[in-house]
Amino acid sequence: QYKRHDFIRMQRGAIEFALKQGLKQGIEKGIQKGLKQGIQQGLQQGLQQGLQQGLQQGLQQGLQQGKIEVAKSLLKSGEKVEKISQVTGLTIEEIKGIN
Repeated sequence: QYKRHDFIRMQRGAIEFALKQGLKQGIEKGIQKGLKQGIQQGLQQGLQQGLQQGLQQGLQQGLQQGKIEVAKSLLKSGEKVEKISQVTGLTIEEIKGIN
């Protein structure tokens, strides 16, 4: 009977050890997988936001440069600064700064 109790005690100990080891390994793998997925998602979101911001800034700069070019042409043709401001949306100060 002692042998039986010892055997059961050993089996319980082995099961508890196996459960702890399995849990530890599972947690480690879960953390690694979570970090990997988090990094990938972060990179994708950062790239998307960067592209959107870059496109917006590029578009705004292009529009501004177009307005300036139109203002230059109108100034060369002798158009009044106030009229150029109305046409382009540039401020009078911006137009005067072109000269």
